[in-house]
Amino acid sequence: MAILRTIVHDEVDLSRVVGPAALLDHADERLCALGVASRGWFVTAFSGSLNTAPGQFNYSCAGHPSPLVVRARNQTITPLAGANALPLGVLDERPTRTEETVMLERGDLILFYSDGITEARSPTGEFFGTGRLDCLLRELPKDATPSMAVHAIEQAIQRFAGVGAPSDDQTLLVVRWRE
Repeated sequence: MAILRTIVHDEVDLSRVVGPAALLDHADERLCALGVASRGWFVTAFSGSLNTAPGQFNYSCAGHPSPLVVRARNQTITPLAGANALPLGVLDERPTRTEETVMLERGDLILFYSDGITEARSPTGEFFGTGRLDCLLRELPKDATPSMAVHAIEQAIQRFAGVGAPSDDQTLLVVRWRE
């Protein structure tokens, strides 16, 4: 992750990378040049850019869990599952990544999360899963703030998994689109 952070934050400005897919392609190229695949390493990543005037969100994904859009108008959940490809650093020869676009509407939430959320385990070994996460998101009040959503997810996972340290990182980021 430290290497990827350096690539994204320090090298991107110098290389004039534009767009989510181009950013992931650039990072993938640099990670492969460093030989991460030969060490058995890889990185999942998601890249997106928001055009704030119309609410247009362009994205590309490299093996990361698909972020979820919770539509404010009807509480439907749409995974941002398009434009998904292999994780970074896996193949020396790889196809160019693609991008997809989603139009956000007033009040929509976007949930970005790591696999430690859906792969949290109960004391009996059952996964929390995407079904439970979707259910929880549908039950949020229409005017739920991002912090309310994060808190609800954290509480649900804690009740599900019980006490003790999680077996994987659990990262959440929730954004509300407010024109």
